[in-house]
Amino acid sequence: MGVRREPAASAFGSRARNRRRGEARWAGLLAVALLGAWPCGAAGQAEDDPLAPLRFLAGACWRAEIAGTGLTDVQCVEEMPGGFLRAKHVLLGSDPEYSGETIYFHDAETGHARFIYFTSLGGVSRGSVIWQDGRLLFPDQRHVSASGEELRIEGHMEQPHRDAYVAVSRRWVDGDWSEPAETLFERLPQACRAIEDVRGGCAGG
Repeated sequence: MGVRREPAASAFGSRARNRRRGEARWAGLLAVALLGAWPCGAAGQAEDDPLAPLRFLAGACWRAEIAGTGLTDVQCVEEMPGGFLRAKHVLLGSDPEYSGETIYFHDAETGHARFIYFTSLGGVSRGSVIWQDGRLLFPDQRHVSASGEELRIEGHMEQPHRDAYVAVSRRWVDGDWSEPAETLFERLPQACRAIEDVRGGCAGG
């Protein structure tokens, strides 16, 4: 399942059209690429470090089958100097390959964690991460494609056990929120802990 390629005769225009269509095609997966998980007892830690509920992800890769697409999303998370977190992901089976990178940071002005997500199609997302009533909420994601189209997404996290999490998200479409979509991510073995390992085939897909 991939973006249909145009004839080579109009290569420049084809790339631009593919970029616009591709951004919309993967729009439903954008929130999934951003959501994180949390360890038990993260509530107290979150008061001192807004990124604490997300640090559980660091040092590992997480794999999910995207229902009805034949695609596999793999995310690999690492700590950055300065206390930031970086999440790299790739959508295995997409053609051309769709990937992205998210930087999570503490916004001292609001006291909340925030993120910026850059896609391989030129789009950029921004939003907040809020710990509330034992859940991580992603209430206000705004994604702007390379062509300037905007998409609103909201979501939250559920964690069935330490080695898995469920990303629940929905999109604002035609004046209303879509039905929630759930995606289960599971931790990969330590031999597959970086995006380079994933591209080397350790995650399957």
